[in-house]
Order: sequence, then structure tokens, then C-alpha cells
Amino acid sequence: MKKILSLIMLFSLTSCGTLTKKEEFFQIDSTPRGLEVLNEDGESLGMTPLISLSNQKSSSDYFIQGDETKFSHSCGLDWQHSMIPSLLIMPIAIPITPIFSTVFLGIDYLSDNLFSCTDLLYLTPKKELKIVEKEQTTIILPVFDGHKFNIQDLIQNATNKFESEYKLLSYGESLQYFSKYGITEENFWSLQNIKKQSLLKVIRDTDATSIMTLNRKVGGEFEVQIIDLYTYKAKTKKVSIKTKLTNEDSTLKTFAKRYIYFIPNSLSVGGLKTDGYFEDDDEGSFSSSMKNPNNLHWLVSMWSFSSVSSPYLFNPWDFDFRLSPQISLPSFRAEFPNNYSINLNTYNASYDLSVTGHTPLGSLSMSLGAGVGYFEGEDSVGKSIGDTTPLFHLNLSYVAFLNERFFFKFSLDQNHYFGDSEKINGYGLDRTSTLSYNIGYYFPELQSFFR
Repeated sequence: MKKILSLIMLFSLTSCGTLTKKEEFFQIDSTPRGLEVLNEDGESLGMTPLISLSNQKSSSDYFIQGDETKFSHSCGLDWQHSMIPSLLIMPIAIPITPIFSTVFLGIDYLSDNLFSCTDLLYLTPKKELKIVEKEQTTIILPVFDGHKFNIQDLIQNATNKFESEYKLLSYGESLQYFSKYGITEENFWSLQNIKKQSLLKVIRDTDATSIMTLNRKVGGEFEVQIIDLYTYKAKTKKVSIKTKLTNEDSTLKTFAKRYIYFIPNSLSVGGLKTDGYFEDDDEGSFSSSMKNPNNLHWLVSMWSFSSVSSPYLFNPWDFDFRLSPQISLPSFRAEFPNNYSINLNTYNASYDLSVTGHTPLGSLSMSLGAGVGYFEGEDSVGKSIGDTTPLFHLNLSYVAFLNERFFFKFSLDQNHYFGDSEKINGYGLDRTSTLSYNIGYYFPELQSFFR
């Protein structure tokens, strides 16, 4: 078990590109637009402008159908996901860890994960070619405090003032695409704050070439403009539109909307070891931890619903905090003196204040909260046990996202129970401590729906 745990920790700390590499996209544009782009294998990628999946090699070649000119897309070393994570372990146990670093970097190189390519590739043919007009689609950037206004009426009034017609996705459709990639928090609803890779995925899914921005001014006045998503140049002049304020929020409510959540945004399952600590009336105590034989397997002895912060929304070095519910269901077997035992399932729910620090290696979080716990089980003589008690919850965790949805989580959870709980063989359950590794799934849409 210790060897397995050591390997897990080693891979978690190194986070080499082959394990945590995230798909990267980049933009391809041309003058004129409407040209067919081919990759170095002669495969068609589509008509410009377009979003392409990066090859993540040091350099890749692209061509325009009907033109022999070669366009190279150069890439730089991926310090965030490959270089820094692999090199950071070198000082841990020289001379052993440099071998791991070299192996990880070699694997990243051979699997095209050593480089990061996110720049725009601009193509200009040397001869006149046939152009295929591409349908122009415009998405709408979600609006900060948009729930207070009649957004559909605002958009309609703005488009009536534009000189040209644009194919607009509805505001509801646009919100769905942004939510798909976790862009559900209002402080990311601006072209300055939104993460580029998240935006590129929205552009890829919608095949949009432009975006409508609605910037709130004083009161119910907005400045509306359509911006090209490839050049970031304005396609229209700014138009001022006034709309009625339908729902005014207090400062406290605005704060609550940004930082307070009512349901978790992730489900994780895993397990490793849960220790149960028991005390009697004379403050005699003992701890016990064994696999609960009623579980499917010791690997899934820990279920939890919690709130995690997606790194796709933050800079490589960043932090955030939030208030949110946490629910955990650790399970274990407690063996008492005199050959007495009980298989316990605990259900813990708390409302926690979490502080998260984001790094290129993953996110580190600490959370504290209070709530209620319920434990139930059956002992070795067939008696059923069950009780409810208030609790204090402490969690320390490390989270590394494998893609936009799935993540690896290594955590320490402690639940301290208060009050006079039902005695088990003369002892009361004082606290549980669970050290676990989990595979989790992130679902921000459900969380935003209830806000």
C-alpha cells in the first residue's frame, strides 16, 4: 500500500504533460477569408477563419488549398504543464529524481506534449484563389448583472441600430455554450478576464466569427458592440441603449452571488483510509480503521460532493474563495475490545469557507465549516446503530484537472462530532479522519442553475 501511495504522490507532484496535458486550440485566419486550410498531411481543416486543435510540436506546417506556400506554426516549450512540473522534483532526492524528470520530459517530447501552441496563425496566399463565403455567426457574451434587465429587448434594440444584419445566437444559447466550459461566474464575463482557451472552445462549438458585448454604464444604459473574434477589431460602432432595471440587487446580495454557492459543483469517488476515534465517559479513547466489508471495494470507501475551482478560469498563479456545501460519505469498520466490531457508514454535511490557491502543478485548498453528521451501521451481534450529531469539518486537498471535467483529488477530511452521540460498546464516536484519493467530475452548470 505504501508503495502504491508513493507512486500516486509522485505522479501527482510531477504532473507531467502526458498525465495532465489539456487540449489546446489556436486560431487560423487569412486575407481574404474563405480559404480552405490543409495540415501537413494534406487533410482539410475547414474554411478560414477557424479553430484548430494544436499539434503541440515544436513546429507544424499548414497550407492553403490551391497555393504551394508553406506556413509554419511555431510553438514554445510548455513550462506550465511539462517543464516546470517535471523539473521541480529534481531537488527532492538527487540522483534518483533527475531520472524521473528526464523520463517524463522524454515521454512528453515523443507524445507531442512538450510544447504549447496558442498563437494565431495568419495566412496570406501568393496568388488569387476562389473564396467560399462562410456564414457569419455572432455569439453574445454573458452580461454582468444581466438578470436585472430585459436582455432580449436590449439586444433587439441594439441590432436594429446596426447597419448590417448578423446571425445571432440567442442569449440563452450563448449562456449554455459558456456554461459548458465552466464559465459560469460573472467576474469572467468580459473579454479581458475570460481565459483564452475556454473562449476558443466556445468559438469552436458555435463556429462563431464575432461576439456581441454589452457593457453596462450608469443605471440602465448599455454600450453594445460587435467585435471580430479573430482580429478583436470592432465590426460595428458602439451604440447606446437604455433599458429598464427590473430587479435591483443590494450590495450584500451581489456579494452573495459571487462567493456563496448553494449546491456542490463536483462529485468524487475513491478512498484510502478512514480512522474512527472513540471516547468513553472517563475520556478513555482508542482508534480503529479497517475496510468496511459491505463496501464494493476499499477503493470506493469515500464518496463526496464538494465545490472545486476550475483552473481553466484562473491564471497559473491565482487564488479564490467561496462559501459552499460539502457532503462526504466515508465508511469503515471499527473493531472494539472483546472481539466486538461494527461496520459504520457516516454521512457528513457542512457549509464551508474554502480558500484555494492555483499553481501550475494544481490547486491547493483549505476549508473549514460546521454542519451535521449522521452515522449508522450494524454491529457484530446484529444490533443496528444510528445517531445524528453536530460537527466541525476541516479539509485540506490537492486537485489536478485532467481536462475541463475530470480531475484527480487527494485530500484529508476530518469531522469532529459534538454532543452526546449514541454509545457503541460504551464508547461515543468523537471524530473521523479520512485520507483519500479520488477521481472527480466537475458540473458547474447545475450549480449556476440554482443561483
